Amino acid sequence: MVYLFALPVNASSPTSMKHRSLLLLLISCSTNAWGAFLYHDSASTNGGEFSSDYPIENLKNGGYSSAADTENASIRAGTRSYATTSPPAGGYPVTITFEFDVAVSLDAFHLWNHSNGASAAANQGVNAFTLTFYDGPNGTGSQIGSPYSNNAAKAPASGLYPAETFNFGTSYKGVRSVTLTADNHNPGSLFVGIREAAFEGSQSFLYHSSASTDGGVFVSGNGPFPLEDLKNANHSSPQDLEDAALAGESYATTDPPLGGFPVNIMLEFDSPAILEAFHLWNHTNGNAVAAPGNGVGDFSLTFYDGPGGTGNQIGSPFNGSASAAPATGSSPAQTFGFGAGYEGVRSVLFQITDKANNTTEGFVAMREIGFGGSTVLVPPANPDRVVVYLVGGQSNADGYGVTSELSGGLELIQSDIDLFHGNGGGNSMLPANQLIRLQPGSGSMTGNAGGFGPELSFGVDIHDALGSERARIAIIKHTLGGTSLHSNWFPGGDGTTAGDGSIYQNFQTTVSSGLAALASVYPGAAIEIEGMIWHQGEADAGSSTNAGNYQTNLTNFIADVRSTYDSDLKFGIVQLSDNQTALDPVNRATVKAAQAAVANSDVLSYLVETDDQSMGGSSSIHFGTSGNLAIGSRLATGMQQVAIKDVEENGLDDDWEELYWGIGNTGQDPAGDDDKDGLSNLEEFLWLTNPLVSNVVVSQLQTSPVTTLTWPSSPDRRYLIEVSSDMQGWTRLDSFIPAGIGPSTSYLLPEDPVETRRFFRVGVHR
Repeated sequence: MVYLFALPVNASSPTSMKHRSLLLLLISCSTNAWGAFLYHDSASTNGGEFSSDYPIENLKNGGYSSAADTENASIRAGTRSYATTSPPAGGYPVTITFEFDVAVSLDAFHLWNHSNGASAAANQGVNAFTLTFYDGPNGTGSQIGSPYSNNAAKAPASGLYPAETFNFGTSYKGVRSVTLTADNHNPGSLFVGIREAAFEGSQSFLYHSSASTDGGVFVSGNGPFPLEDLKNANHSSPQDLEDAALAGESYATTDPPLGGFPVNIMLEFDSPAILEAFHLWNHTNGNAVAAPGNGVGDFSLTFYDGPGGTGNQIGSPFNGSASAAPATGSSPAQTFGFGAGYEGVRSVLFQITDKANNTTEGFVAMREIGFGGSTVLVPPANPDRVVVYLVGGQSNADGYGVTSELSGGLELIQSDIDLFHGNGGGNSMLPANQLIRLQPGSGSMTGNAGGFGPELSFGVDIHDALGSERARIAIIKHTLGGTSLHSNWFPGGDGTTAGDGSIYQNFQTTVSSGLAALASVYPGAAIEIEGMIWHQGEADAGSSTNAGNYQTNLTNFIADVRSTYDSDLKFGIVQLSDNQTALDPVNRATVKAAQAAVANSDVLSYLVETDDQSMGGSSSIHFGTSGNLAIGSRLATGMQQVAIKDVEENGLDDDWEELYWGIGNTGQDPAGDDDKDGLSNLEEFLWLTNPLVSNVVVSQLQTSPVTTLTWPSSPDRRYLIEVSSDMQGWTRLDSFIPAGIGPSTSYLLPEDPVETRRFFRVGVHR
């Protein structure tokens, strides 16, 4: 049975995702392919508590390798479910905290609800629930992203049933713990149970490819156990246990190392990697008298983008202190999570500065080392397009945001957004002039090395709004502090580098290299430059002459950029702020007025105001963390709105308004519905339908021989499809869907072998 109806989404917010959605209820469909099936490492509870002889940590029982594995609902609570036959002590909600030993990326949640098989207690289990993600253990540290909420279906009274899968849509990255706050389908008296819980995500165990040493050198007294055998590949996770008594298989010495400390061990990878954690198995010789609790003690890790410690250093060194291994028995790995990942790593200098038991005699050993990480720059499957945004300007474009002040996932590598930057100031902490993932650290001036600019929140917001199923989002950045539009960025005016200022020429070189890198990684995709961020003007405010010429120079610069790259390139101008008190107030006002005038006179340009943003720390000219994040988000919003002429800024194109309401009748209410058809004026504009004639957007569903969704479309719109099991949580199925030939577009919906009920909605954006 198929039901078709329309539902407004975000109808009152022209600055939001701006899409009209159609929802279809149907019996069919798809299984989304997420990451690996991932169990948590431990669990605990507080608040209302279940009572059961099945301990809560056994929610991780390891019995299932996929969400399609089925559970027998007739197995009663006391045997295998974490459950109770009466309301839990303390009542509802019940809070369960899942922990991971290392940081993971989570894409989906799987829940096996459970009832006791008795008809009097049928169809129970977890109902409404919320997942909240943290970057520290046991719900500590910073919260990552927004909580995920949904409703689970009742478990059957008997028979077999698979897990319910809840896809998050976007990944939660760097997760160490998750709290599950759950209610019951019948919280009054009857049975509630959870048979199992698991996640989809990634937690890769990664070995280095080779190792070498200099400085102080270990000598394996019971060997031979060569240094490169620290990669012995006997372990697939840091949870694997080692027998600490087996000294003969360690890279070790029974005396302090030759040459003393520090010991330098160079670890190399054959291809660039993302490293998120370090695992170390310390080791002793099993002699409790001679070697009570030794092993590696203090150490540091320094990361490079070239082999053998060559190339550029990536980020700041990581310093750690390992605990002594036991004298005898089993010794698990010690895990040191980095917080933010190191990307593009080809080699790591592992420097050991002391042993764990800081004495002058006795045994020092390592049994094994490994990393948590993955290979970098694995492109998404067959993207149709790469949508590129350019970033240029001076020090505030370079960015004085402080990475250590970031939270909510912004401090982590954004694996689904690309970055190529030119390191104009020479001090960036990230690999320059190569394609990496978007992350903080591209600040390249001495005073802000390791910082970030507006590109961070801009990239994340653009990606979240537009999606990346068919299109990859990429940012190419070249900035340098203290540079002026009057000379350093001066445009020659003919779309070539002839007559261009030196920094503008360097910018164009970086863009060319970035485009070539994207073409190499995504050879089948169309690469399009969509827009540019311009964050500059402070240097020109240092001279009344330069300030006076700023409007002309900026107009010419935009024309030159469009002549060079794309005549329809959108241009976001970040305005100077009155809070930049280091600038001459008269010249500052002149440049601000020039920036506003250029934005107002150019339909493809827009202005981002900054007077409400304070400077960072004690600075009188540079925006700090909050300012950079706010500016980046405003740039992302403007980039989505700028393609229309909209003097009143109501989200409706002025020409479209005059087409239907008459000349001069702009400024219509975007939330209004003149024809009373359930579509707001904003939605009518987005779907390009007549706002004065009742004509609800209608789609068609064909179920034979395949399930196809068809909707009216326009060549200058892009479409997306989202799917849901309950119309509460939505998952992006596809985006950047181009309009079909003719007045409509058709889309083949994926099949679902489980034949679960699902809802679909079609969205539109410019």
